[in-house]
Amino acid sequence: MCAANTNPLARSLAAALEGNAEWREMKAAEYPEDERNEVAVILSKGLATEVRKRDDSDAQIRRLAALQALSPDLHSVGLENCDQVVSRIGFTKAAPSLETLLADLVDAAIDDYELFLDGNNDPSGPLALAQSDDPVVASVGIRYLRLWLADREEEVVAASRAAGQSWHQISRHLGRSVSALHERYSGRDLSVGV
Repeated sequence: MCAANTNPLARSLAAALEGNAEWREMKAAEYPEDERNEVAVILSKGLATEVRKRDDSDAQIRRLAALQALSPDLHSVGLENCDQVVSRIGFTKAAPSLETLLADLVDAAIDDYELFLDGNNDPSGPLALAQSDDPVVASVGIRYLRLWLADREEEVVAASRAAGQSWHQISRHLGRSVSALHERYSGRDLSVGV
């Protein structure tokens, strides 16, 4: 028996894999002609055992934990698309290694984080990610900060125009050229959200 993993995300992921194995066992009994369920059981149990052996120094586990920490109100592994990745083990890909599964989960977590941020006007989560020492996590943070800044800039330009500021004044405040602002905002209805 392997020692209990102290990383909450690794424990949660192992539990999700074990839960998937249990669910696939029920489906294998219900649909004995579909061999994929039995394969999924074996793969899920094996991956659960492997993930329990990972410690806090594992880069992929840390990446998943960083993304989950910023959106704790999401699903069991932390993220809805991650749950889908786990549920498809043995069905969409041949036997995934733990490395492949963790990479797929990081990609799914990034997608989930994008959904979580949609409509969220608080840049503190992406800023925390951008400050990570992990280049993958930092890149995700930078990506979402760029998106947030672009949306925020449009709001500020709209408010500035509504307040009567000239394009020249706005360009000076934003440190952008008048032509760049015209190119970006020309023809847009800037009254939205003001």
